[in-house]
Amino acid sequence: MTNSRLPITAAIAAFAVLATSTAALAANAVVVQDSNVYKSRSTSSAKVNFVEEDDEVTVTKCQGSWCFLKIPGPDGWIRKNRLAPLDEEGA
Repeated sequence: MTNSRLPITAAIAAFAVLATSTAALAANAVVVQDSNVYKSRSTSSAKVNFVEEDDEVTVTKCQGSWCFLKIPGPDGWIRKNRLAPLDEEGA
């Protein structure tokens, strides 16, 4: 690879990383009931956020009956039964 192609290759690689990370943040669940979002997997832990029914959210992991949400504002944990998967059309 010549030195003149290196910046183009780097730009393409950077674009691919950004496109992939944006896709990873796409919503994959919908909130089925207004809910508090907690710092840890317990209703006795600190409330860090709130989500409303019909909000689309990104679930990054689930453990037991809890799921971790990546949402605007502080991220946190919510009960799994407060979520439903989005269908293939995003609704």
